[in-house]
Order: sequence, then C-alpha cells, then structure tokens
Amino acid sequence: MKSQKFKYLILLALTVAMALVLQSAQEYRFYAKEAEHLWLNDWLWIAPHFARPGGAVQLLTSAITQFFCCPWVGATSLAVVFGLVLLLVNRLQRKLGISFGFISLWLLPIGFMALCNEHTYYNLRGHFAILFSLAVATLLVSFLDRNKASHIIRVLTAILSISITYWLVGSMSVEIVVILLSYSIIKRRDWLTALASAVTFVLAGGLCAKARYFVSLEEALTPAQYYEWPASYSSPLLALISIPLVLIAASWLTPLLAKAKFFAQWRELAAFSFGLILSVIVVQNAYMAVHNSRVYLLRQDEWHARCGNWDALIESHKGNQEPTAFISYLNLALAKKGQLVERMGEFNPYILWSDEAQMYSPVLMLYDEMSRDAVKLQSCVFFEWGGEALANAQKTAFEANLLTPGDTDPQELKRLVLTNSLFNTPLTARKYLRRLARTTLYAQWATERLNQPATLECEVEALRATLPQRNSFYKKTQVGKMLHQIVMCNPQNAVAVQFYEAYLIQSRDSVAYRHWREQSAFTTSTVSPQHH
Repeated sequence: MKSQKFKYLILLALTVAMALVLQSAQEYRFYAKEAEHLWLNDWLWIAPHFARPGGAVQLLTSAITQFFCCPWVGATSLAVVFGLVLLLVNRLQRKLGISFGFISLWLLPIGFMALCNEHTYYNLRGHFAILFSLAVATLLVSFLDRNKASHIIRVLTAILSISITYWLVGSMSVEIVVILLSYSIIKRRDWLTALASAVTFVLAGGLCAKARYFVSLEEALTPAQYYEWPASYSSPLLALISIPLVLIAASWLTPLLAKAKFFAQWRELAAFSFGLILSVIVVQNAYMAVHNSRVYLLRQDEWHARCGNWDALIESHKGNQEPTAFISYLNLALAKKGQLVERMGEFNPYILWSDEAQMYSPVLMLYDEMSRDAVKLQSCVFFEWGGEALANAQKTAFEANLLTPGDTDPQELKRLVLTNSLFNTPLTARKYLRRLARTTLYAQWATERLNQPATLECEVEALRATLPQRNSFYKKTQVGKMLHQIVMCNPQNAVAVQFYEAYLIQSRDSVAYRHWREQSAFTTSTVSPQHH
C-alpha cells in the first residue's frame, strides 16, 4: 500500500514539474495554438466532426485550446494529459507484472509528447488521441484479465472496442492494438484475441483509406496524421508507440532481473537509474532537434504586440544583435514608444543591399515570405500605420485568416470586421462578426457590435479619420510611397512618421531624407502654438 502511495506521489510530482517546465519554456507557443483549434458554438460546425475518423478527438482539442489565450491554461492542460498518461501506463505496468524500477522509462514517451509541442508541425489532437487510446486499452486489459470471460466474448469485445475507438481517434488506436498484442501473447497466451485485434485495425484502416478519409493506406494505419516528427527520428510510428514498446521491453526484463541473484537487492535501483539516464539523453537530443529560439521569440513578440505590451517586447530583445527575421513587431514597439529612429540600429544593425532594385533595402518588415507568421505580422503593422495602409491591412488579415486551419483566427477576424466596415462592405463585416459570435471568448465583443452598431461605428470613425481624400492601395513593394502618402496627409500619425523616417535613413536616400526633414519642420512650425 505504501508502495502505491509512493508511486502516486511521484506521478503527481512529475505532473506538476511538467506544468512548470511547459509554462516557463513554452508559454508563448500556447497562445499561437488558440486560433488553430478555435471552438464554434454551432451544431452545424460540431456535427461534421463525428462523420470522419478522428473527428471526435479534434472536437475535444478545439474545446480545450480555445482557452489557451489565458495564462497557464495551455501548460496546465497538457500537464494533466501527461499525468493521466503516466497513471494509465502505471496501471498497464501492473497488469503486465512489470517491477516498479522501470517507472523512469515512462519519461520517454512523455518527453516525446512534451517536446513535440515546440515543433512547427505539432498537433495537439495527437496527445488527446494517445490519452484516449491508453484509457481504452487499460479498460480492455482489465476486462480480459477476468478469467470468467469466454473466448468469444473477449474477441468480440476487442473487435468492437477497436472499431469504435478507430472512428473516434483515428489511426492512433494502433496504441490499443500493440498493447493488446503484448498482453494477449506475453501474459495470457491468447492468440485468438491478439489476431482479432490486429485484423480489425487493418480492416478499419483499409476501409477508411478506400473511402478517401485518408490520402493513403500508410496514413490510415500509422499516426502520421497527428504528428510530423523531426528528421532525426527514423519513423513517426516508432516514436509514437514508444509507450507499448517500453511496456513490452520491461515485461521481458523484469523476470530476467528477478532471477539474477546478483541484482537481488539492487535491481530496482539499477533499473530506475538506467531508465533515468536513458530518458535524460533522449529528451536532451530531442529538445536540440526541435527547439528554435528565433521562432519562440517571434511567438513572444506576437503576443506582446497583441496585448500592447510594448515595453516588455523591447526588453525581450535587449542584447540581441542578430538579424531578426520578423523584425517589424520590434520596430512597431519602438515606434509606439517614439524610439524607432534613435534605437533601430541597436537591435538590428544590418542594412541589406538589393541587387534587383540597386538600392539599400530597409529592414522594416518581412515581405518576401507568404507564411502565416509573415502575413499576420504585416497585418498588425499595416493596421497600426492607418491611412492608406489599411487596405493592405485588410488584404494581409484575410490571407492570415485563410492560412489558419478552420479559417478562424479571432485577431484577424476583428481586423476584417473593422476594415470591411471602413470600406463600406457591411455584409462582409457582419459575416465575420457572426463567426466571432459563435466563439466562447469573443462572443461578447461580436454581439455588442452586432446589436449596437454605434459601438462599431465609433471604432470605424477613428480609422476613417486617418484616411486621405481618396482611398488608395499600394503594393507591398511600394512601402516607401505608402508611408510618404500617410505622413503627408496626417503628420500627427506618430507611428507612421517614425517608420517613414527610419525607411529613409535605411535606404540611404540623402536627398529624400533632407526634403523630408525640411517638410516635417515646416509642418511642425505651421501647427505650433508660436505660429498662432
């Protein structure tokens, strides 16, 4: 009894430690997951998830990740998932007669799961699918462990459980098959149940592949639909079934160590130490394979810009003299604080020469890449510039939302609501408002603007005040002309003024810069109190 309590204390300690590690090392990555699995309170959106294999676990993912925009929710949710996985592996370990000394081997699959959260192609539904599959496997093993059940009932139970689980979680149900195979063959010598489990899984995958639910039979039979593992892993299947592989290996090693008299007293400590060392090596190598500090810094900048934490954004870049790929979040923060012209060289001192344009290319924001990160960044900066840049803000917000799985990025939808209202397309704006109204956290914002048009009109009027007499649209390569037009029409736009002066300095166009300084000095004097 004391041994079991000690195990549960270890499980609890590992869960708490995982939450602390995830929060401290990957806090800002969770915020980026919200839009990818945003829940919509609409049965027409919910129902189709049950019409395809793996849809139920995708629905569960959406229900949880919609709250990832709140601090600690992402780290705590995943830590709970990891803790439950550890608990289920503990139960399976006991069913297979594995000694307590192998508890440290549990860190291997948990390490894979946690580190994959940082990978570019990470998909949270794989974690929930693993948890669901292990839960079903634990219940099945407990049922089959009863001697009263006949062979026919065991086989039918295995077939029915695997079929239903496959439809709910998809190909991740391979976890159940591998665990049932190891239990039925090693522990029970029940070859009929083992064969029925494998055949049921293959048939389920084949039928779904034939029905075009998957692009290939390989995807239907392996968990490739959930993860895109780093190239350092030889096979995603090998990594994902690490839990049952650990159980099988430990179930064979336990009796061997028990028979060895030399390890009679120290076999528990030896097994635990070996597993711990192996876990540390695997986790360290996996972390080096997936961790990208620049991408994490981008996620951090995006979150601070979203919340308006400009001082915190600038502080996070102190001492960083490497070229920043997505620099315009930092430039926007400096411009917001009125420091862009004076401090831009402090963070990104590199000026790029363009052979095509035969000029120095200002490093104000990224243009050439059409990834979701790039267009989200451009949308944010264009919107803050105002004026003629609002047309570009609308275009890039639409592209960013289009690149988001499910086409539901709440921040970009908000910009599309405002810009479409500004450019006299109210029906399109209402379409985006209705989508936001079906969410949980943004329903109040959308409902207020649907029911009280005056609230939305006040926000639109603030944007309309920055527009010139005619609406213009400049291509993204004409950023200099666009900024010049904005500051000439509205010299009080401090953010655009900062960006334009920085643009002129970095392009090293001395004539244009001198003209700008003379023009800005004249504009300032004409509106100064002394002039009046």
